[in-house]
Amino acid sequence: MGRIKKDDLDINLQGKIDNVDSNTTNLTALQEQVDSQLADYTLQIPYSGITTGVANTYAISTPTITTMPYGIAVSVKINIASTGASTLNWCGLGAKPIVRPNLTSFTNLKAGGVYTFRYVDGFFILQGEGGSGNAIASDLLTGKTASTDAGDVTGTMANIASPTTTLTTQGATKVIAAGYNPGGTITASITNLSAANAKNGIVVGGITGTSASTTVSASAPSGGFDNDYWIQP
Repeated sequence: MGRIKKDDLDINLQGKIDNVDSNTTNLTALQEQVDSQLADYTLQIPYSGITTGVANTYAISTPTITTMPYGIAVSVKINIASTGASTLNWCGLGAKPIVRPNLTSFTNLKAGGVYTFRYVDGFFILQGEGGSGNAIASDLLTGKTASTDAGDVTGTMANIASPTTTLTTQGATKVIAAGYNPGGTITASITNLSAANAKNGIVVGGITGTSASTTVSASAPSGGFDNDYWIQP
């Protein structure tokens, strides 16, 4: 085994030290990038925990922020159900309205529910909203489904046939079954109902009568008969 000169050994050792220093610098820069991204709540969504406050007026204090940049996001667990339009105040930076993606008030926060909001244009906009509404099974057509505040609902409303009935007697009725139908026709058709069969000037079933009125006298007529005509004096 040959001898290694001291100068060569020093150079080799210094190279290794330089490599360590370079790697340390790279690791430090990488850590700084990670820390920066972890602190950027527009790129990732932190979980704040349970809100404080009363119904409709919620607050959080973690994670700590000093400004509200455009697009900042947070997930929270609601401490008490809302009863109307609500706000969220993050680290005392001001109560901001909680709204749906269409910017209408979100009024149905549930106690214990976890919600994600993103701050845009002065609003905390609800992200990934699920089904909502108060429809029940009898409000939906049989076989149809919907997602509501109570969960998925399957309809039970009957799909009935369209009515096509002709009513032919006075006072006749047609019972329409409860449920949904696409429309139909019920026709009134009363036998012998015509203008000629109704008294003049009297409206019956939408028809104005034209039959002439007659007067019958109980007393004997005056005048005389000439074998062809009755002569009225």
